[in-house]
Amino acid sequence: MGQYSGQSATELDSHANMAVAGTNVSIISKSGLKATVTPFSPDLSAMDDVEIGDVAMAYDDPRTGITYILVMRNALLIPAMNHNLIPPFLIREAGLFLDETPKCHVSAPAATNHSIIDSDSGMHIHLELNGIFSYFLTCQLTLDEMEYWENYPVVYLTPDSDRWDPNTSAYSEMEASMLDADGYIIDRSPSNRMIVDDMDVDISSLYKEPPTWDQIASVIGAVIAGDQLQGSCTTGEPPSYDVDDVSFNPTLFSMRIIEKAEQSVASAAIGACTVNQGACDIFEERSFPEGDPHVMVGAATAGKSRGVTPEHLSKVWRISHEDAARLIPPRN
Repeated sequence: MGQYSGQSATELDSHANMAVAGTNVSIISKSGLKATVTPFSPDLSAMDDVEIGDVAMAYDDPRTGITYILVMRNALLIPAMNHNLIPPFLIREAGLFLDETPKCHVSAPAATNHSIIDSDSGMHIHLELNGIFSYFLTCQLTLDEMEYWENYPVVYLTPDSDRWDPNTSAYSEMEASMLDADGYIIDRSPSNRMIVDDMDVDISSLYKEPPTWDQIASVIGAVIAGDQLQGSCTTGEPPSYDVDDVSFNPTLFSMRIIEKAEQSVASAAIGACTVNQGACDIFEERSFPEGDPHVMVGAATAGKSRGVTPEHLSKVWRISHEDAARLIPPRN
């Protein structure tokens, strides 16, 4: 790794959990934080107090001639290295398209294979192979690029955030939550919701004219007349009916009518500020005793957004409250 005939390069390293900046980068800033870097084997000594900072480097597209300024944030600063390392996970987390499969391994290769693509800037890096390691050539910024950087397209190779915690369990928990017990992808597509709006609902077209008491009475009478069920009776005794028989149980029938009326009133009052229980051409005045459990008033209000809370983030992403709190930057 790192042998590029005197040129500097950036390699993909799937085993690294942080970006590593070598000597051929331009340091933007240092965070003041330090890390201990452990090698692949416990038999080798670790590197203590490795500084963490943000760096920039230039990528010159050999096909278009366009120079892109690439930024790596929260990178380990190791000047002794003559190349850079970047985990593929970080590239994807930054929102870039990454295909790690070499074109020679694809049965029907396409231009997007073995590439890093940024749809916003149009950058398309065709990765190359050094042995079996994927890389692309990069170099330090020139004085002109540093002074007039706004004249160049800037692409973040890592997430644009002040902190990066590679040991968080949030990603492993999100990955585990993608599958059900049988190994199938859980469908998380939003369900279709029907929002009832005043403009969408107009029941007046169902009636040529508002129904009168005579019309209501005739409908109820027709239902009773058409019911063939008969109650049993003895001499001199009133008919007896089943307790659950709505048609012949006056109390139960009355309750059902009241329930339907209440549902109708509630449906018609959606979006309204008040509900009028006074008398009208059809209904008599109706009063509810104080404390009646059937009376309920609800309201929904919308106000200024309070931002994202750890509780909301924990519920939506299915992560622990502690991890959710770390993801939200502190307010000034």
